[in-house]
Amino acid sequence: MKLPRADCLMCVYFKTLDRTSEMFFKKAVDSVLSQTFSDFNFVIIDDGSDKKVIEFLASIKDERIQVHSKGNTGLTDSLNYGLQFCEEEYIVRQDADDLSEKTRFEKQIRLLEKFPKCGAAGCWYYYIDMNDVAYGSVCLNPMLIDTPRVAGTLAGGGCTLRRKAVLEAGGWKLKFAQDAYLWMRMRALGWELRNVPELLYSYRVHDNQISVKHRKKQREIAHSMAEIATL
Repeated sequence: MKLPRADCLMCVYFKTLDRTSEMFFKKAVDSVLSQTFSDFNFVIIDDGSDKKVIEFLASIKDERIQVHSKGNTGLTDSLNYGLQFCEEEYIVRQDADDLSEKTRFEKQIRLLEKFPKCGAAGCWYYYIDMNDVAYGSVCLNPMLIDTPRVAGTLAGGGCTLRRKAVLEAGGWKLKFAQDAYLWMRMRALGWELRNVPELLYSYRVHDNQISVKHRKKQREIAHSMAEIATL
């Protein structure tokens, strides 16, 4: 069965694109472009990055890539800004320093096609270090996520979202834990959250990422998520 087209949304901010950051970024982009499912637009939102980011993207000859640059306003605003360029039924999230297995897009879209009330399809995921070495993983059952707290059950950059569900939930909100808030809003509106029970995403942990710099704040927000998501 032919799958519908999708949009892959990646938000990028590198104040300085040093050798390490460039390596992370290149690997993330390569993992997107090498997917077994290839019928997607690759929407990249440049959130006021180092000009080397644009130069790097300009060097890639792939007609699926669409780069939209703006001033630096943060991840939440960038995701919502990027939403206007995503017109297909499904939005595949991908962070600019993480890695996706080649079949991730295909398997998550098939899951969404199978379950029409599913608003977000995640997957099991690895934690990897700066050298791509996995040192842990999150493999949660069941496929249908019905726990009161959703933070940590899905990887924000490793999800494929139903565009209709994102719009009904009002897009991304909050400065931190914006993905978990979106998932909780979806749940409150009757949408399901499901996981592909396979390790299809690698979440990179390093000192410069938002979730490491603001870990305490994100945990505080995540703990109160079930209450504020119904507002």
